Amino acid sequence: MSHPSSAGWAVVKCEDVLNDPIDSEPSAHPSGPLAFMRRRWVALLVIVIALGSIVALIAYLRHEQALSATAAARGGPNVPVAVSVATVTSGDIQLRIPALGTVTPLATVTVRTQISGVLQRILFTEGQIVRQGDSLAQIDPRPYEAALQQAQGNLNVRGDFGGDVNGRSVHGQGDGH
Repeated sequence: MSHPSSAGWAVVKCEDVLNDPIDSEPSAHPSGPLAFMRRRWVALLVIVIALGSIVALIAYLRHEQALSATAAARGGPNVPVAVSVATVTSGDIQLRIPALGTVTPLATVTVRTQISGVLQRILFTEGQIVRQGDSLAQIDPRPYEAALQQAQGNLNVRGDFGGDVNGRSVHGQGDGH
């Protein structure tokens, strides 16, 4: 019989060891928590390897199908080619490239007005080719018409009174006034 010591070790008497019956067959299936954990890890490893093999097989088969489809699309060695007949016509070819990008112009021009005002109409469309002298916009003429009428009225006032707004004579410049 064994007796525990203070350090946690068990002391075994020789007679206990000699009197123990000897198993003629060691147990085929070890039991206990360590054996259970070992069996569980082995089963998990087998499942992971099986799933990995299935995924690799599917990827390989898809790759082979893509290669055979590409070879057939290119007109492999013994694949018949479809032929059709059409009448020759002249026309524009529409080319569309679906892609992301930035379009930059060859040249940019800043257009400024010589006078300021409120725009009434824009006389061109974006991207339209314009030439020097083409009208691009129409500005509201009312403020300029009012200024013109005021200037003409000032000229009439000077003519009626014989002098300008500062009281100088317009008609008699040689009178000595």
